Amino acid sequence: MKAQKAFAAIGETRTGYILGSIFDVWELAEDEIDKAKKRHPDKKQEIHDSFKILMPGVLLGKHEALYRAHCHEILERVALDTDTAPGTRAEALAVLSDTSLMVPLGDTAYSLFAELFSEIMGQFEGPLPGETYEGAKRELLGKIQRKLTHERDCHLA
Repeated sequence: MKAQKAFAAIGETRTGYILGSIFDVWELAEDEIDKAKKRHPDKKQEIHDSFKILMPGVLLGKHEALYRAHCHEILERVALDTDTAPGTRAEALAVLSDTSLMVPLGDTAYSLFAELFSEIMGQFEGPLPGETYEGAKRELLGKIQRKLTHERDCHLA
């Protein structure tokens, strides 16, 4: 039952709000950009110019914490001059959550979900199965991120 609450929290409205409009996205993106500029003052311009790559994609209609984590990860990639194209951990969490509504997650997927949920949303309450083999979660996350790859870098050229 506790695990079901975690899946439901992805769309929970009591602890935050659901991204439902472009104005929600705009406001949160600007807030995350301001925070990133303070963390990386030497990359202010690059971060400022990154607004257009912060589109919510699979996160539209999801909890604001997912979108904030998504923005944070993308902006950190910009600040560190790393590839912004692969999907973010927040996007992977949203995909796992959506998948769980259609079919039960296997042990590795469920374990990855719990890890990402704890990282982004807070403490995961529920049983924690292990990976089916060492490195399985990392491999699954990589597959999800590759499938979610976006062409975000066009603005940096």
